[in-house]
Amino acid sequence: MDLASLKDRKVVQWAIAYCVFAFACNEGIGLVGDAIGGFSDTTEQRLALVLVFGFLPAMVMAWYHGEAGRQAFTRSEALLVGVLGLGTLVAPMILVSAPTTELADSSTEVSVEPVEPVRPAEDDLVEDRVVALPPLNVSGDGELDGLAGMGGSTIEGRLVGSGQVELFPASSLSSFDADARPGPIEVAREAGAGLVVTTEYRTEGGEVVVSAAISSGADGVLLFQLQEERAPVDDPIAAFDRTAERIVGALVAYTHYDFLSPGQQPPPTREIARLRDEAERRFIQLDYGRFIELFDSISRLAPSYVQLHRQMSAFYWNNQDTIPGALLKADSLNRYLGDHSHRLTAQEVWAYEWFSYALSGDIEAEYRHLSESQQMMENRPGYPLMFAARRANRLEEALEIHDFRYELPELQRNYLAWDGQRFMALAGLRRFDEAALAAAEARNRHPGNWGPAVWEGTALAAMGAFDALDELIDEVRIGYEKNRRYSTSVLLLEAATAARGEGYSVDARSLARRAVDETETTEDLDLRRVRAEAMGLLGEWEEAADLYAELLATEDIEPRRIEYIGAYGAAAAQAGDAGAARSALDELRGELSKWEGLVYAGATKFRMSQVHSALGEPEAALRLLRESLREGHYVDTWVHWDVHLESLRDDVRYQRLVAPR
Repeated sequence: MDLASLKDRKVVQWAIAYCVFAFACNEGIGLVGDAIGGFSDTTEQRLALVLVFGFLPAMVMAWYHGEAGRQAFTRSEALLVGVLGLGTLVAPMILVSAPTTELADSSTEVSVEPVEPVRPAEDDLVEDRVVALPPLNVSGDGELDGLAGMGGSTIEGRLVGSGQVELFPASSLSSFDADARPGPIEVAREAGAGLVVTTEYRTEGGEVVVSAAISSGADGVLLFQLQEERAPVDDPIAAFDRTAERIVGALVAYTHYDFLSPGQQPPPTREIARLRDEAERRFIQLDYGRFIELFDSISRLAPSYVQLHRQMSAFYWNNQDTIPGALLKADSLNRYLGDHSHRLTAQEVWAYEWFSYALSGDIEAEYRHLSESQQMMENRPGYPLMFAARRANRLEEALEIHDFRYELPELQRNYLAWDGQRFMALAGLRRFDEAALAAAEARNRHPGNWGPAVWEGTALAAMGAFDALDELIDEVRIGYEKNRRYSTSVLLLEAATAARGEGYSVDARSLARRAVDETETTEDLDLRRVRAEAMGLLGEWEEAADLYAELLATEDIEPRRIEYIGAYGAAAAQAGDAGAARSALDELRGELSKWEGLVYAGATKFRMSQVHSALGEPEAALRLLRESLREGHYVDTWVHWDVHLESLRDDVRYQRLVAPR
């Protein structure tokens, strides 16, 4: 056999063709394995060796059949090909054996202990890492199983797109089994996640109904049972999308407001969860009356359910401006928590004490409590501490705390409230250029909220930048169509107040007149309040007093009632009607008796201070102002610009009272 013989019989061409064939077969085996769930490693190795050893029989075939005119299949060739073929099949079986344990006697049972994956301990769970399990079809309709993938992708996409959380996909878990559905603790430990999101869906009356829950990864406690979302069967993703929005919102609330976490509370029963779903729906619809009724029903079902009382006390506290008697109710519920303190965790006790200081209006005590208890917030100053520092008139400290914001988890970092406190602190320090820049940044971060535009306009007016202010007013008038009239009128009013307080009297009158024109012929109570304040800035005190009297006759809401009584009394005093002003003072004294020991006492005394100042009684005004600041009212930039306190402005005692600490 020489090179010429190999060339005549085309052995080289056969060798190349076989190598191409073997490579293609190997790739094909991989594709088939992926399609059916994968071959074992042993099987893949044996198939690969068959292809390798098959090279020899192929070359024999090439030798015998490659030469032209010599295609006869002889007995010797058949024998040789058979031996080589058998070797090709047997050799891989011998060389690659299945994995076994050590050889043992056949009578000895060999057991292999499963190796547990290394999982993070409870202390190693990452608070802001969330693992979201695929949605579970609980309808019993197998045709809906396909929604799990689409719905899960929708929820995961929304969580990742929000930039709020670190998402750990359930598909990455070695322990995850779609049929077994491991519990929250097991899943959280492997993922190192602090929170677990579970979602279920079913059909009902031609609709897909999606519900979700968020559980603690540390102990599996149910944190949130979210309101169900519905969508037509032909557009089910809409329900998953809205559910994803609710999940993100709940994660924000949970991570920011730590005192809402249930601690050691048991998960709610199905009936309580149903009532909570309905209550949440009513809350979104602004049906506060029905919302409160539903929570009263829950309290009758579970009177010792501490989480309920904590949530409701927070709700009343945050809605003092819109629900009559809300502060009294919040105080009552907080006292209930104190009576059940033996059922509270350390952090819940801390939150109860914090809430007690906030309710009482003892701002200094609240600030000390928060600043001395940083371990409850993982040694990271949070928004509550910044808010307390700003209300305690510790403005430089408030700004320092704001800088810690960027060390916080993403969930806690982007609150509009952070921007508001920063603006107030900068404006209180009379750093109006920085305040305007901070407000502009907030407006860019929160384009759907017109509040930052009002802040920016206030700072621009205080700086005397009226051309820039006019451009901003035009932007607000065009950009906030839903609240165009109210947002524009509030911006004009606040800018006029700032301009007047900083000595730009001509521009202030022009802005105030535009605010009056903006609110002409309106029955809206908020717009009428803006109109009354603008009338006062123009010195049209009789008209302002008449408007406040009308508001008092139509709105009986604390603390607006206190505000309107004080504003009416001060306007009457400015108009020269001392009798009406003193009648307002008597009414405020009557209101004061309701709020002994509560934050409204400070607000009431502040309104009394305004009336005394407008009557030209500085000693009484200063005494009440000092007491109001001790009992819950706090200094902000608008106090420096308050038109009713102008008679005190040159008094050194007043200047010391309102100066930043």
